[in-house]
Amino acid sequence: MEVENEANMEEEKTFLLDAFDYKGAPAEKAKTGGWVSAATILGIEMCERFTTMGIATNLVTYLDHTMNQPSATSSTIVFNFGGVAFLTCLLGGFIADSFLGRYWTIAIFAVVEALGAGVLAISTTLPLQRPPPCNPSQAVN
Repeated sequence: MEVENEANMEEEKTFLLDAFDYKGAPAEKAKTGGWVSAATILGIEMCERFTTMGIATNLVTYLDHTMNQPSATSSTIVFNFGGVAFLTCLLGGFIADSFLGRYWTIAIFAVVEALGAGVLAISTTLPLQRPPPCNPSQAVN
């Protein structure tokens, strides 16, 4: 009886037409996606947004006080950072739809963003990465 049930279950498997698993085989609908996948993507995206907003919020102060940039230049850099951060979503969507799929794209770009945030954190803590302080007596008005 169990053999017949297993045979019936094999026949009842449905596959998604345009989705493939990590081995390149057609994705089985019962084993693909679900709440675990959705929670993983949601968690990664929340971390990405917190990182981006945290960096953008503090970047003007960091550039102004630590890197000795003028306020206008600092604001321009932060504006460009925000624009590029939000426009790369289009690039990520194109790559996901055309080449890698959503899971690989999210995984790769999450690693890239984590590396970038790590490099930024290291560069802020190393004294060699900071420019020398400005000398007010040599300032040009």
